[in-house]
Amino acid sequence: MASAERPNRIQRLGHMPPAKSTSDPATVSHRNAEPEKSMTRPNEQAPAEIAIRTSLAPGDVGMIVHLHGVIYAREYGLDHTFEPYVARPLSDFVLAGSGAGRIWIAESGNRMLGSIAIVRSGDEAQLRWFLLVPEARGKGLGGRLLREALGYCRAEGFASVYLWTFDELAEALALYRKHGFSVTERNTSPRWGRERTELKMELKLA
Repeated sequence: MASAERPNRIQRLGHMPPAKSTSDPATVSHRNAEPEKSMTRPNEQAPAEIAIRTSLAPGDVGMIVHLHGVIYAREYGLDHTFEPYVARPLSDFVLAGSGAGRIWIAESGNRMLGSIAIVRSGDEAQLRWFLLVPEARGKGLGGRLLREALGYCRAEGFASVYLWTFDELAEALALYRKHGFSVTERNTSPRWGRERTELKMELKLA
């Protein structure tokens, strides 16, 4: 879900799907002849809630870089040079402090599921580091993160928001278009191990 970038509050989002029980509830009820009880074993933990936070914790920056490197290599064949491409501006953003924009981290328990950020660029905003781990996709989390980011842009009075991605990210492109983004620029060149076509997408807010 992430865009290829160029250039505290906790919100509940529901629960992860619980594991399916292999027991037959009807058989259990008949055998025990007792009121229905929880089938959770003593050592089992309830599914962790998904939360979004806007403050960074130790390890977050490294994990964002790591997930970008691993996921983009596996799914799109990007080489190792993509990681420093993510790491350098992300480090600058963090060191610049809260005035640089805002970042959102989606997590379940202690595990990062995704991220998105808005970086200030004059009266424009740049959307960056939008990523979901594979198992968190298809549950509406990507749309929720994107709406959080766009809501922040509107509240801050940005005239527009833009992002850089590339043409292989079909699902991400569909999500961006659904929220009003359109392609304003194309650039084909060797990037991250082979030739790729990067797309600049923009959404006017004012």
